[in-house]
Amino acid sequence: MTCKDCFYYDVCNAHMNINGIAMRLCAFFKNKADFVEVVRCKDCEYYKATGRLGEFDEPMGVCKKDVNFWDDEPREVLSVDFCSDGKKVQK
Repeated sequence: MTCKDCFYYDVCNAHMNINGIAMRLCAFFKNKADFVEVVRCKDCEYYKATGRLGEFDEPMGVCKKDVNFWDDEPREVLSVDFCSDGKKVQK
């Protein structure tokens, strides 16, 4: 493994120009293979905007995949929320 395999490589290289520092010297090394991309609700195919504002004036919507069992209503979500079922809208 090298610095280029690190999750933080782009940030470190751009801001500190540390090209070539050995991974064993870096306490912040995180292997890119251990991370997955997060799909925010606003970018998910199951999200539908409602026009309401939530916490900190974040836009709200509903998740069409996550329906409340008791009243058959979709769950309200913030546009910046995410979950394990998110699927990015194909553009």
